[in-house]
Amino acid sequence: MIDAELERRNISNMDEEVAPGTGDYHVHESNPFKKECRDIDHYTCLPAGCVEDTFRGYNVGTGKGFGFREDYWDAPGGGSKTHSMVTSGNQRCAYTDAEICTSRAGDSTADYEFYHEVFGQCPVTRAFPIVN
Repeated sequence: MIDAELERRNISNMDEEVAPGTGDYHVHESNPFKKECRDIDHYTCLPAGCVEDTFRGYNVGTGKGFGFREDYWDAPGGGSKTHSMVTSGNQRCAYTDAEICTSRAGDSTADYEFYHEVFGQCPVTRAFPIVN
């Protein structure tokens, strides 16, 4: 008799996984004499249980398991940006931490557009019943 409570999972092999994600952030201020900023915390994650493939990646993610492409950066009032792999809950994620700011005079908008790809390996499991 197979006890469903005692059923276990066994990894039969690993499958390649690519998780894409796009960031598109915008700041527009109504008062052109007031500087406004926006904090950006953007995650692109592999499914739970997967691990990043550090043999893959490009640009700032080379050797870290992710790819990063910056499509547009306009922060006339200043800003900052960093990119890394992090754990969020039980998932591995490419993470962008950024801030974009408008200027006090002149340009009253700030924009940041980018693209992430996380490269990973995910376990393929099969039922492994335990018989009592």
